[in-house]
Amino acid sequence: MGQYDKYWKLLSLENFDTISFEDVTKCAKVLAQLVPQAYRAGKMVSDLGEVWACTILQMKRMPRGHTGYDAIDEKGIVDEKRLKYQIKTRSPQTGDKVNEAGTVGQFTNLGFDAALLVLLDSSLQPYELCVVERQVLEGQLRPGRNDITIAKFLALGTSLPR
Repeated sequence: MGQYDKYWKLLSLENFDTISFEDVTKCAKVLAQLVPQAYRAGKMVSDLGEVWACTILQMKRMPRGHTGYDAIDEKGIVDEKRLKYQIKTRSPQTGDKVNEAGTVGQFTNLGFDAALLVLLDSSLQPYELCVVERQVLEGQLRPGRNDITIAKFLALGTSLPR
C-alpha cells in the first residue's frame, strides 16, 4: 500500500494551498481503481467530496471532529459573505451517475449557512456541485428524517462551476 499512501493522506488534509487540481484528479483515479464501485460509501466518499469542493472552490476545510460545517469560503469565491458550508457527497453504486431519487443524507446539525452537494461519477470525478442556503433547505427537510432527495436539492439549489 506504500505507493498509495500519499493519496490516502490527501483525504485527511485541511489545507489545500499546495494541492493542485491534478493531484486530486490522480487521487480520485487511484481510489476508483482500488475500491470496487459497490463498496464506495461512507467516510471515503465523504472525504473525497470535501477535498474536491475545497480544491475547486478554494475553501478552507475544517479539522476532523468539527461539528456544524465542513468548510469555510474564506476568500469569498462562492459567496462574498464567506459562508460556512456543510458538504454532502454522493457517488453511484451502479452506473455512471448518481440516482437522483436517493437522498443527500441526514442533516444532524444545522450550524451552517449553506449546504453544498458534490456528485461524483463512477470514476470519482465531480460532475455536479450545487449549493442551497440553509434557510431554504430547512423548510424542505423531511420531518423525522432531516434529509432531502438529491433531485429536490438540485431543484432548490444553484449549480456552481467545476
